[in-house]
Amino acid sequence: FGPNTRANLASHGIDTRFVWTEPGTSSGVAPIFVDPHSSNSILIIKGANAKLMPADIDRVADELKDCALIVMQLEIPVETVYHVLRLGAKIGVPTLLNPAPALPNLDLSELSRASFLVPNESELEIMTGMPVETVPHIEAAARSLIDRGIGCVVVTMGARGALLAHVDALPALT
Repeated sequence: FGPNTRANLASHGIDTRFVWTEPGTSSGVAPIFVDPHSSNSILIIKGANAKLMPADIDRVADELKDCALIVMQLEIPVETVYHVLRLGAKIGVPTLLNPAPALPNLDLSELSRASFLVPNESELEIMTGMPVETVPHIEAAARSLIDRGIGCVVVTMGARGALLAHVDALPALT
């Protein structure tokens, strides 16, 4: 992350006060491979993103209080994600977590602090172990996360749009 990149971001109105360079570490990259049917696969190399620790978040905690929303993915260490979710809940700032790249065995009690959990279909399948081939399957898998303490799940479904599951918006399944 060099000075030209920082200047380019700043020229577009992006606040770079909290962007720093990690010496000896490359930037993260995520090449996207698209097949003939327009499905994609993404190879994620975290690079410097893997170095973001809870202590780094604590250094900027006062500034985070002014945020309207904190958005994260799993391209940073999971312990940092959990730390930010706890901090967001403590300071009253909503959080949105896109659980990508998908990881099995995420701690749902930690994820329940997220204001919004936004997986795609394959991430939902990995998180729940449930099938996601049809919209009813996706609804059932999303509902299983609601039943396990996640308050709001938005499943992105590519060309089929998105599905919203919310603790207060869905009838109980019998």
